[in-house]
Amino acid sequence: MGPNDATEPMTRIAITRGRVARVPTDAARTPAELEALAPSFRPIALPATLASALRDAGELDLSRLPNFEDDDAWFLATLPRVEGDGRRVLVLEGLATIADVFLNGEHVLSSTSSFHRHEIELGDKLFGEDTLAMRFRSLDAHLASKRPRPRWKTRLVPTQNLRFVRTSLLGRTTGYCPAVPAVGPYRPIYVECRHVSVAERRIRTCCVGARGVVDVALGIEGVTGIASARLEVEGASASLAVASGTVTRLVGSLGIADVETWWPHTHGVPRRYAARVVIEHADGTSVIPLGQLGFRTIASDEGSGFGLVVNGVPIFVRGAVWTTEDVVAQHASPAALRDALVRVRDAGMNLVRIGGTTAYESDAFHELTDELGILVFHDLMFANMDYPIDDADFRASVEREIRELCDRIAWRPSTAVICGNSEVEQQAAMLGLPESTWRGPLFAEIAPAIVHAFDPSILYVPSSPSGGTMPFHVDEGVGHYYGVGAYLRPIADARTTTVAFATECLAFANVPRRKTIEAFLHDLEAPAHHPRWKERVPRDRGASWDFEDVRDHYLEVLFGVSARELRYEDPERYLALSRVTTGEVMARVFAEWRREASPCRGGVAFFLQDFWPGAGFGLVDSMGRPKAAFFILARALRPIALLAIDEGVNGLDAHVLNDGPQRLVATLHARLIRDGSLELARTEKVVAVPAHGALRCHVDAMFPGFVDTTYAYRFGPPGHDLVHLSLVGADGTTLARAHHLPLGLARPVERDLGIEARFEDSHAALRVRSSRLAVFCALELEGLEPDDDFFHLAPGEERVIGLHRLAGRSIGRATIHPVNQRDATRIT
Repeated sequence: MGPNDATEPMTRIAITRGRVARVPTDAARTPAELEALAPSFRPIALPATLASALRDAGELDLSRLPNFEDDDAWFLATLPRVEGDGRRVLVLEGLATIADVFLNGEHVLSSTSSFHRHEIELGDKLFGEDTLAMRFRSLDAHLASKRPRPRWKTRLVPTQNLRFVRTSLLGRTTGYCPAVPAVGPYRPIYVECRHVSVAERRIRTCCVGARGVVDVALGIEGVTGIASARLEVEGASASLAVASGTVTRLVGSLGIADVETWWPHTHGVPRRYAARVVIEHADGTSVIPLGQLGFRTIASDEGSGFGLVVNGVPIFVRGAVWTTEDVVAQHASPAALRDALVRVRDAGMNLVRIGGTTAYESDAFHELTDELGILVFHDLMFANMDYPIDDADFRASVEREIRELCDRIAWRPSTAVICGNSEVEQQAAMLGLPESTWRGPLFAEIAPAIVHAFDPSILYVPSSPSGGTMPFHVDEGVGHYYGVGAYLRPIADARTTTVAFATECLAFANVPRRKTIEAFLHDLEAPAHHPRWKERVPRDRGASWDFEDVRDHYLEVLFGVSARELRYEDPERYLALSRVTTGEVMARVFAEWRREASPCRGGVAFFLQDFWPGAGFGLVDSMGRPKAAFFILARALRPIALLAIDEGVNGLDAHVLNDGPQRLVATLHARLIRDGSLELARTEKVVAVPAHGALRCHVDAMFPGFVDTTYAYRFGPPGHDLVHLSLVGADGTTLARAHHLPLGLARPVERDLGIEARFEDSHAALRVRSSRLAVFCALELEGLEPDDDFFHLAPGEERVIGLHRLAGRSIGRATIHPVNQRDATRIT
């Protein structure tokens, strides 16, 4: 909730239609000059950007983009008539970037920040059919003016003067995002008629033992003759002190005995309480909703370098860097946000990081993370650059920006960490500047002071990464870990570098599904060779390699083949192995970090969703389709997980993880398989894992005698090529599976593995089994989305995969295709 959007009764009318025109820079400075110029307008849906206007007209080609910032852009709309009493206010949630706003030809606002929320008192300015005109000045022209030089330069953006402008870097960075910067009213516009306004607000919740406490301080306008005010939280209430003045202040606290705490979904229930303030006054009763409040404690476990402790329980954090649901519009509907965040939750992720190169998210986003139990590590929108905090206007702008953000998110239970920036300290340190220049007053003093004024208990981190001997070291503080990945380190490096907490890690060019490839490459255009494919492979500016080279390196490590030769000789198999390579590497790294003895307290993959179709960093493609990497990684992230870790001559360890609030009693089954189908031995063991706990089992000890589960001793030929583990609950449900292949993933491609697959319950589920070991079974389902994909099947193992129908899509051809079977098997 913004500071003034939580009142009842209130009328809100969104402005959803408008028109836009581009004109040469400074050709029209006022609506009158624009009218004389008579440019050609196109209709648009609001909120909008220049890029989204082109897309809506079917004229946007992401491979042939115009310059959106070399001209001025004018957006026009008609304000609706608002009936009823009360103050009329025009609200503009976000204007990108250098903007002037006119109402009926009168200049009413100048804005120089994309991150400010604006309110314009309409008073007697409305007459019916009123014209709202917004001029967005050319950013290229604005940046062309001479400015003081920075102490260091960054390759992240093409011009250093961008450091003076408060706008998103989405579409302005190079290497992994199309050049579609936000230009225009990219966030909602609406008119409100208010009877009560909240001018100031502070809400803080905390737990004192088993008691929950809410502290409230509100400044309100529009109400006179207040007889009483009270705070209500689900049946409990407490009176608020009333201090009259220009702004009437309501202050008080409420305690709730035996409060149910809010948890990240992996560790408990994200319980929330509806809260409101009720005011009795001369004209009746007014109600101010405060939203859904959560009670929890959160602290940093400094003993491990950095870690999150929620309600006294250390949490292993895992998730992905959030980008945006729609880079073209840089605004998403609540329904689209829900779909994306439910997918995050269902994958076992319990945190998303909003990085400093992106943009602040909507209230709907944060409401969903509260509801779904997903923590948020939130950067302020600063990255890599030397920001001019000594400039008085710049400082005032960013102070307002941080206050507005804190007003919206500081009180939310999902807000775990607020971070000053992304890679500013790292950038300065890597360029050899002295330590005294790395942080500066903005991130060391100004930002934390504002954050802690809202709530002293909020965790604040000055920069991501930071905290180590050098900011980019990963064994202390928060780090960006790309040892496995860009630096081509062996997977064992994830253990030997003793990563403390990776707020970024494991960036790969993740190959999307066939349908996504077909959406942007056409007939006879070969993936991995075509220029349109290569332009969308992520790369670091100035590097002589890209992230496809990184993926090829690990493909060769895992499968023992030449990526180049495979791409030449069998491009379809090259894509199939590429899809699963990155997910397998990520899953192995996270398994290392989640094992019992690991010092790591969290990892955040870079990143969640692609900006455009292609082999981008995203675990999910730009069309919302999860990639192979998403499914493979998810199995290592789930609250109840079974991880098989090869400890070499110390044998095979099975780690049973139970993040949930209840003790887990289950049976661990282990089988040894030879030649892909012959069962040599099986055994089982009852395990009891405490709530929020883990248990390590030595698989070798489960079998009588010496079995060399990892084939480390190599006394003769291998006795088996698969160790199949499964964790079965008391009701017979298989809770988790693990497949350890001691000889590696490189298996001969067979003609027929004996796969049987059929739909059940009117396509609500898929039942599948195999006679022989099937590796990375890939599903191709028309009109259906599976709960799991790219999975192994041990011989005789049966799985039931949940399915969901895709809206507006008919069910068609369906196949399953393991990478070690020549052709796909048709699903009946």
